Amino acid sequence: TVTWTVTDGSGNTATCTQDITITDDEDPTITCAADQTQTADVGVCSAVVSVTALGFGDNCAGSSISNDFNGTADASDTYPLGTTTVTWTVTDSSGNTATCTQDITVTDDEDPIISCGPDQSIFTDPGMPFAIYNFEYPDATDNCQVTVNQTLGPISGSELPIGDSLFEFEAVDSSGNTVSCSYMITVIDNEPPVIELEDFIHCTGMINVPTPIISDNSGLFVSITNDLNNTSDASGEFLPGTYEIVWTAADIFGNESQETMTIEVLDHPEIPNAGPDQYIFREFESVLEGNSYEDEIATWIIIEGTGYVPNVHDANSQIQDLSPGVNILSWEVDNGYCPVQSDTLYIFNYSLFVPTGLSPDGDGLNDVWILEGISEFQHTVQIFNKWGKVMMESNDYQNDWDCTMINGQRLPNDTYYYIIDISGYSLYRGSLIIKY
Repeated sequence: TVTWTVTDGSGNTATCTQDITITDDEDPTITCAADQTQTADVGVCSAVVSVTALGFGDNCAGSSISNDFNGTADASDTYPLGTTTVTWTVTDSSGNTATCTQDITVTDDEDPIISCGPDQSIFTDPGMPFAIYNFEYPDATDNCQVTVNQTLGPISGSELPIGDSLFEFEAVDSSGNTVSCSYMITVIDNEPPVIELEDFIHCTGMINVPTPIISDNSGLFVSITNDLNNTSDASGEFLPGTYEIVWTAADIFGNESQETMTIEVLDHPEIPNAGPDQYIFREFESVLEGNSYEDEIATWIIIEGTGYVPNVHDANSQIQDLSPGVNILSWEVDNGYCPVQSDTLYIFNYSLFVPTGLSPDGDGLNDVWILEGISEFQHTVQIFNKWGKVMMESNDYQNDWDCTMINGQRLPNDTYYYIIDISGYSLYRGSLIIKY
């Protein structure tokens, strides 16, 4: 402020004032230091950075400087990972300002740490050619944020086949630093094959022994051998007796199992004997005379005739209701495994006895043809020569024929043929020798 004073001759004065104002419109000057890059300190995701001081000036005195990172004139501090832009501001006494920026970059060159643990061996699941394997990702550490990824191998919960499966994992931090680890899982098949077989009974001789049914969890080749001939086929000729055959099954991984098959080999039953053929006359029952068995079952079988055997398994059973004529039975023995053996029994039930020879020489012996029982039936009797000519015929034969022909002459020595028709029963045919 300027004060002006005027004085007259008498010493009188007058004053006034005038303000003279000087303003500062000039901004300060500022020069930032170069950008700085520094690696993060070991074990942490930041770095303590000493920031280089910058230059500044002004036409007037009294300027001040500060930064927006820590609000002081010195930006040295702990900086996080990445790039931090620091803005510097210089302010003069008149409030004029100037700014500049400086990038402080913290890098991460430290690799993560990851551990997969040792290789492992596990067994197949029961009955399966694989093992279901569940796992957690391995732990990883880093001075900064880290992520673990699986880069090789099946995912958790997968079915691992028999053998080796490699698993690999990678740890990646936020700066792209990586490290990997791996481990091997070996699936071992320790399950023996399963043998299915059955004991059986067979008749002596050639026996085709069934090969046991083999199954294995691996689904791969399984060998099978027996201790009888050390092959996979125990078939062959077997004598009577009991055989215990041990079968051994082995898979390709060396697992073995054994099962024993018992074969009871039976001998053929004793050949049956139905007894001597029987000749009966006008009887309708008889006693059978077969041989007996202790261990086998023998049975009477009616082949021909109307006979009835009350106890078919009794060698000496009675037979009833025999048919006139020929009755045929079979005495059969069966042990259930060998071929049935049999013997045939003939029971001749003669309701009529027919002589096959005649000597009408007048000596009182065999002079007439006597048919025992003929009078009990309605009948027709005929005698033929070998040319088929009727020599004698009667519908009511009285057992009195002495070789006299129809013409009254005697038949010469020769062989003749008869037909006796028993009405309602049977027809008898045969030969008759006449010799004087």
